Amino acid sequence: MKSSIDLGVQAFKDGRFSDAITFLESSTKFHPDNYKLWLMLARAYQKDLQLEKASEAYSQVLGGCSDDALIQVAKQGLEAAKQDQNAALNRPKELFCPECGTAIPAPRHSNPWCLCGWSAKGAGRTSHSSFIYLKDAQSYCRKHRVKIYLKRKNDIFVILEDSVELQGLGTKTFPVDGRLAFPLRERLAYISQDELIPILPKVNNDALFRERNALDNSTMGRLYNWGAFLARLSEGVGFDVSLRQPDISVGGVLVAYGYISQAMLEQALDQRVNGETIGQSLIRMELCSLDTLIEGVIGRSRLGNVCTRHANNRLGAILLHEEIISEKQLKQALFFQSQMNRPIGELLIQLHCCKEEDVKAALKKQRPIKAELAEADYLGEVLIQQGQLTRTDLLQALSEEQFQVKRPLGEILASMNWANPKSIKRALGWQTEKKRLLAEGAVRLGQVLIDLKFISSDILGQVLSEQVSFPRPLGQLMVEKGFCTPEQILNGIEEQINRRNRLAWQGDQGEAHEVKVVSRSQLTKAKKEAVKKEHQRVEKERKAKQPSKLPLIVAALVALALVFGASQLFMAIPQKPKPAPQRPHF
Repeated sequence: MKSSIDLGVQAFKDGRFSDAITFLESSTKFHPDNYKLWLMLARAYQKDLQLEKASEAYSQVLGGCSDDALIQVAKQGLEAAKQDQNAALNRPKELFCPECGTAIPAPRHSNPWCLCGWSAKGAGRTSHSSFIYLKDAQSYCRKHRVKIYLKRKNDIFVILEDSVELQGLGTKTFPVDGRLAFPLRERLAYISQDELIPILPKVNNDALFRERNALDNSTMGRLYNWGAFLARLSEGVGFDVSLRQPDISVGGVLVAYGYISQAMLEQALDQRVNGETIGQSLIRMELCSLDTLIEGVIGRSRLGNVCTRHANNRLGAILLHEEIISEKQLKQALFFQSQMNRPIGELLIQLHCCKEEDVKAALKKQRPIKAELAEADYLGEVLIQQGQLTRTDLLQALSEEQFQVKRPLGEILASMNWANPKSIKRALGWQTEKKRLLAEGAVRLGQVLIDLKFISSDILGQVLSEQVSFPRPLGQLMVEKGFCTPEQILNGIEEQINRRNRLAWQGDQGEAHEVKVVSRSQLTKAKKEAVKKEHQRVEKERKAKQPSKLPLIVAALVALALVFGASQLFMAIPQKPKPAPQRPHF
């Protein structure tokens, strides 16, 4: 029968250090002066990461052993045990999820969260954010080469790495502006949990998201509920999207929408002068222009085409060109306009710079401004924002509008019962009022900047006077002169848009727009008539393209006439009489 010493040595050689410790501890009690057993026990403790007990065992050898070789081994072992002990103290402790027991990686220890949905922010209970920023979802799609399907207000959207598409009938998709398709939070589009409905209710009534490979259009893909997708999204992008606050500065928004790169933003931040905003730094370093900055932050769909008069088409410029007023008089009138907020023509008359007849004649020479609404102000978008219409219905209505020539969108929506005729009528009236405000130049940017306390009226008058000699947009001059930052110009333009929208709703009476409602049978009949007219048009164009047969007919008639005339002429030539046959004389 083997002794405990032999069993301990064999267990140590086999790598069963916990068993070796049990046998060797028992052996040292019976043989306390056997320092080779103490050394083996110390090494077993060290292998089993019981570093304090290993140090005690090595100290036991150093305190009682007289063998120099064993003492040298004990010193080396004690030094190694202390180094391991210090490294263990500096090593981060391993954390585990209290919900599912999964180990949490070290980078997440500051704000721990788990794929099961647990988060330390929720004080030990499952806690999720109620929204996801669209740019985070697109970053996940870009990193993993996937696309995400979700259903918001009966519209199925497909989130891709750089765009958003609306799924129509079948698998065909159509691009949409993410800033119009989703609500905005600090200028960034986001996905709200409250607005989502199950993507495939017959398969999984809790699944709100569907993930597919970027090139896959046939398989089921993976389904996720809100908590599971939030955790997967956080794991995919490398941070907890429910805890991290995104960069909502001008530079951060430009990066989110792809107008500048992250490297360009970091370069602007590194070389920013004291007291300089990010927008000023980007423009100074020529990393982007003011126009690009405005379009990137506000969005082309909300800006549309800027409706401003050309410098040569303004009343003051026309009077100056006709030499009715001088440049000094125009600058003086513009300065007074900034103080009194009255029409420039009226001020020129009161200042005795020109006569009323001159102003009227100049106004007749002015070319009218063609006011164009932004995409966000289109009829379909207005009805969608009011909750009267879904994008899928709008997509089908637009196809009906293209199919039926000269068929107004409002009539189609009312006929198909997709929108309330009163809502359509009011939206059309709002559009007319908005166009009128744009054409008249209502709500001027300079006055908005004064109301927001960004500039004073004196500064506005100075910049307006500068525009006479240097005809450039007001916002650009404000930034160049240092009177405003690009961020202040952005806030002013956003406030200008909001004020015009409010004024348009207040001024709209909805009386000038009547929506004609027809039945489905009439609509079907109109479709058939449209198809018939289209076939007739196509047939007419086909016949027009065919070579005409008239020249061939004329040529044939001419040839026939020539042949007939030649035959008549031949018959009219006198023929010599044939000699009578002579009878023989007998």
